[in-house]
Amino acid sequence: KISSTINKTQTDTQNNPCNQSDPQYNNRNMMEEQQIKEQQEDLVKKRKGILSLVTGPLPYYTYSADVIANYSHRPRTRRYNNHKRFNNNNDIADVEIQQEEGEDGETRRTCTKKEEYDPSKSEFTLFYFGESTSLHCLRVNPLIARFLRDLNQIDPDEEEENESSSSSQSNPLLPCQCICVPNDMTLEGYEIMCHGMGFWCMDFDHHGRIGIIRLMGVSVVPTVVVVNNKTGKTITDCGLDAIQYHSSSPKNVLDFWREGNSGVSLLVRATTGCNVM
Repeated sequence: KISSTINKTQTDTQNNPCNQSDPQYNNRNMMEEQQIKEQQEDLVKKRKGILSLVTGPLPYYTYSADVIANYSHRPRTRRYNNHKRFNNNNDIADVEIQQEEGEDGETRRTCTKKEEYDPSKSEFTLFYFGESTSLHCLRVNPLIARFLRDLNQIDPDEEEENESSSSSQSNPLLPCQCICVPNDMTLEGYEIMCHGMGFWCMDFDHHGRIGIIRLMGVSVVPTVVVVNNKTGKTITDCGLDAIQYHSSSPKNVLDFWREGNSGVSLLVRATTGCNVM
């Protein structure tokens, strides 16, 4: 009986069109691997300066007008049960959700669908450094989200219908994309900062996170650093001041950033308060 089973297995392996010894199968695999390698090399070439540290897949949270309208400014500390806010598995658009049980026995959510961040799709990258327990960060979250929406002229209904607006090849060059760098170590903190905001999220364990923070000299939250995607150079670390000052006419700030200026005066910078990171 064992001998017949072995013979049958060998026969099935020989007749299998997907057998690894098949030249066509090997050639197809080699071509696919070569395409993936070329795509990764193209992405590396597109990342200049500090953007070279933004490697690996990042979760993207699509913009949601309903979330912005009902966004709460109350800090979610450990004493507050922030799981009540995310009781619907379909809350996060464009991201597949799985449930996993944490060490403390609580049910946590994981983002399983991630994409490579492509800086060539926009003129500027906004690095937004924040924290889910900071009242000031929670207040400016919807402000930054609306700024991006108005600047990029995103239709919320159209974006929610798309499977992934960030990976669409037909979209023209966007003015800005935003990468949120939360000072949080929990998935709940990431969701509080990014859910419904239209942000990319660089989690606490990302290999380039510490390097980006040190190179940009960020020590307070909230902070928005503007980077020119074409050159990889930092335009200003007063991006949040510019967003607040030009909130009624967001497109005006683009002219300042294109010229390499912050877009805000020294008086505006001096009157801005932040929290120590």
